[in-house]
Amino acid sequence: MTQRKDCTKIDKELESEFGIALKNSGLNSIRGLLTIVPQEISKIAGIPLDKAVLIYNWAHDKLEADSTIHPSFESAEKLYVRRKNKNKISTGSNALNKLLQGGIETSTLTEFYGGSGSGKTQLCFNLCVMVQQPVHIGGLNGKAIYLDTENKFRTERIFQIATSRGFDTSTVLKNILLAKPFDTSRQEKVLTMFYPCFRK
Repeated sequence: MTQRKDCTKIDKELESEFGIALKNSGLNSIRGLLTIVPQEISKIAGIPLDKAVLIYNWAHDKLEADSTIHPSFESAEKLYVRRKNKNKISTGSNALNKLLQGGIETSTLTEFYGGSGSGKTQLCFNLCVMVQQPVHIGGLNGKAIYLDTENKFRTERIFQIATSRGFDTSTVLKNILLAKPFDTSRQEKVLTMFYPCFRK
């Protein structure tokens, strides 16, 4: 009960004392607050560090209560069951699958980084195709959501990948949902629309 009272108190504080400062600095969403540390919130919004810590913890508690993020504490048994039920998506490359111990794990954030032309976008294109395939060939019989933040999505490349693997190109293209969010707030909104399917 105490935690809920604290959340309510901070909620009102956010709206009155810090709401404008947070919005003006671009920190206008609960999830956005968790993408940076309290020190950054303090610096960006120009608010005291102790208040930034309260706001950060409030955002964490709020999302935890909504089951948007995993709870701070959970039994090892629950963790075991959750990890046991995770699947992996083939990257389309045997060498990369081996490096990743089977492919890209579901319900997990996987980050690839590298210089321009290193293959990051091509890997994402491959995953958009591979996730749609049957489980026995490394897929999940699923669909893909592609957030194109740099205007680099190429349907021709998807067509080529699908064709080279002998997949039905029309079905593959239909099963890729494309969005072009222009800022982080829009990215969050797009992801929130599809959140229930991610949580499964």
